[in-house]
Amino acid sequence: MQMNKEQLSKIIGGNNVSGTMINALMKAVTTFFEMGQMFGSGLRRIMLNKTCKPM
Repeated sequence: MQMNKEQLSKIIGGNNVSGTMINALMKAVTTFFEMGQMFGSGLRRIMLNKTCKPM
């Protein structure tokens, strides 16, 4: 089906925020936060010399 310019200009939509988008955003924020925690813990262990030593 072909649409003319007038019909194309009347199309509305596409800016909805869906549950899937919110879920993906929260997963990204959680992952970023967990990476920060791991980096901070590793840095603290190195600074305090509490790393595992090979036998």
